[in-house]
Amino acid sequence: MILGLIIVAIAAPVLAPYPDDVTEFHPAERLMGPSVQHFFGTDRMGSDIFSRMLFGARITITIAVIAIGVSVLIGVPIGLLAGYYRNWVSDALMRVSDIFLAVPQIILAIAIAQTLGASIENVILALSATYWPFWARLVYAETRSALNEAYVEASIALGAKPLRVGNACFTKYFFFNYCENYYWNGWYNFNSSCARIFGPGAPSSKS
Repeated sequence: MILGLIIVAIAAPVLAPYPDDVTEFHPAERLMGPSVQHFFGTDRMGSDIFSRMLFGARITITIAVIAIGVSVLIGVPIGLLAGYYRNWVSDALMRVSDIFLAVPQIILAIAIAQTLGASIENVILALSATYWPFWARLVYAETRSALNEAYVEASIALGAKPLRVGNACFTKYFFFNYCENYYWNGWYNFNSSCARIFGPGAPSSKS
């Protein structure tokens, strides 16, 4: 499905019957039903919905890749630190993530995006700010579990530095065993969030 979305995004200018409808409007053709000329009908501005959805795939991929990357860059180090150390800092980091997780991510993301304005940059910011606790909590749990593994205990006993132990926990235990499944799950969640915030298709330059 993801591969199909990428192919559609790349070939959008060729597949879209009305590529100019991403930025142009036709009030005389507004709210038309599905037909041979317009497979999915037209929106309230008279633009072809099918063409806008094809170009919208590009925006979805861009948002998903950047937002997931930022969320991972924030959540993974926090999860590693909180999982390795057992002190008040670890507890404080997890309580902050619990506060974010207490509110449904999609509701919080929509609230942030609507407050700042429905632009692509604000949607990326909203999704990154609301989904990093998911990664932090995941890495935290897996790090605590990995600390009980024999190779980690042996490394600590031999005097390995915390940075080296944390790198081992992440690369050898978490990354290769869990990262792929949770990455695609995160991609799906981001795509769903983008669809709810933007609606179908590329965002209009006018309203």
